Amino acid sequence: MLQKRQSKRAKKRPTPFSFPPSLEWEGSDGRWSTFALQIGRPVQNVRVLPGTTVSSVLVIDEKDGCPKKMPLPEGDTSCEDSRGLPYSSDKSLKWVPNSIFSIGIEQNLGLDSNGNFGFDDVTLGWQGSGGPTEQHQVVGSVADPRYWLGQFPLNLAPCNFTTYNSPQPSYMTSLKDNDQIPSLSWSYSAGAYYRSRQAYGSLTLGGYDENIVSSEDSVTVELNSDPYFNTLVNLADIRSNATDKPLLPGGEITALIESTVPYIYLPEESCKVFERTFKLTWNEEFELYLLDADTHKSLVSSNPSITFEIAQSGKSNSRSTNITLPYAAFDLTASYPVVDAQYLRSHNQTGPPRYFPLRRAQNETQYTLGRTFLQEAVLTVDHERQNFTIGPRQWPENYYSSKASKIKAIWPPGSPYANQPDRPNDGQLLSTGATVGVGVGSAVIFIILLALTGLFIYRRRRARKACQQLQSENGSETITSNSENECNEYNKGGSSANPSELCPQVEQQADSRPIHEVDGGFKGVHVDSRPVFEIGIAKNAEGY
Repeated sequence: MLQKRQSKRAKKRPTPFSFPPSLEWEGSDGRWSTFALQIGRPVQNVRVLPGTTVSSVLVIDEKDGCPKKMPLPEGDTSCEDSRGLPYSSDKSLKWVPNSIFSIGIEQNLGLDSNGNFGFDDVTLGWQGSGGPTEQHQVVGSVADPRYWLGQFPLNLAPCNFTTYNSPQPSYMTSLKDNDQIPSLSWSYSAGAYYRSRQAYGSLTLGGYDENIVSSEDSVTVELNSDPYFNTLVNLADIRSNATDKPLLPGGEITALIESTVPYIYLPEESCKVFERTFKLTWNEEFELYLLDADTHKSLVSSNPSITFEIAQSGKSNSRSTNITLPYAAFDLTASYPVVDAQYLRSHNQTGPPRYFPLRRAQNETQYTLGRTFLQEAVLTVDHERQNFTIGPRQWPENYYSSKASKIKAIWPPGSPYANQPDRPNDGQLLSTGATVGVGVGSAVIFIILLALTGLFIYRRRRARKACQQLQSENGSETITSNSENECNEYNKGGSSANPSELCPQVEQQADSRPIHEVDGGFKGVHVDSRPVFEIGIAKNAEGY
């Protein structure tokens, strides 16, 4: 009696995904390490920044994101490239449009905006890198220049377009549900251009890079229940080697660690101490501390460092960690739209003005440690355990070597894999050094193939010309087998190619079949006068 055949394929063991950086430094408010995504079918490549408060993929709208005469950051010649390669929903056959919604982020900072939302396929990394693909993901295309680059969502909050009965899962949730990563955890550090052009950002999904995390110097804090303020920390103190006075004179505050903005928002009394200590001048028009040449030169010369002390709790005897940033971490440049072109002309600026990324908070909901802070810190969020870890980023000597990363998985409680050893290079596609090597190697191979192709065409044309000459000598007679042999003599290397290819008598006629265009189905929508809706946030059974 025949028995039903059961599948012998074991369930795939998920591995953490080490998201390779795009190898680009870009932005209108500084030089930031971006990451590559592939959107839609056919694929459109974009470069984005990780967004800790963002729950859907945000890309720059191709039609409205780069209007004519758009001011560009210093040195950039193309709006499209400067904004990380915009996305066009019209060009994707998989795009399913929805409507115009509020993107629902940075509302406490007055930076909320609108986007054209729908669904499309999203793949992590460049083409050929082997990154995971998730289909029918929430994608919003944004034109607002305040969000100069797109955002990759690290927040788990599901989106609701119309009612609260149909929540759309976040990208991280989709990865976990499809066994692409072992958990809903992630670990991020922004990278530091001032250290090296190869000191790229580090982003691991479902785990962390053990080589850049120091557990001894880190603290673990419970996640806040609000999905958009879940990484709140107790900022116990701010101090500098440039002064004996505390830079946080009012004492401990609660601040949000997040990567969507570069700024550090502190109480105004704290900002006043920064002004006196570092000779900063507040610009009311742009709400920035713009630096003149003399101030910048003085700060470079003295090279002060600033240390942020993060306490595990509000208790005076709680464990804490220190994140120290050199002045170079605060030495950022501002371009449009952070500072407009008229300002540059009126101040005879030959390049983008430098600024210190400190901003005056209007109230305690704005206290923020932004992307600047994450240049020297590693933030690791473990949603299954409802906690996160923050600590100083380590910079090992072999950071740029092929063995620089040591990816460790974070397994949910009760996982059957929790007590099993990690496999070598789990989740690691290519190291930073290897990624650069692949790029250079690919370029060399391309040049070699191009040269070989040119050589082949040259020899082919030479043989064809010789055959035509033989034909003219034989009149209109058909070439005999002897003539074929003569033709083949011109093909160096003794090739026995088909004489009909080398000495064609009649050009092949073009295919006369009719050409049809593939109907792309949904053509997408652009930002227009339709009403703007607000995306609702629903909490799942786990509370996020």
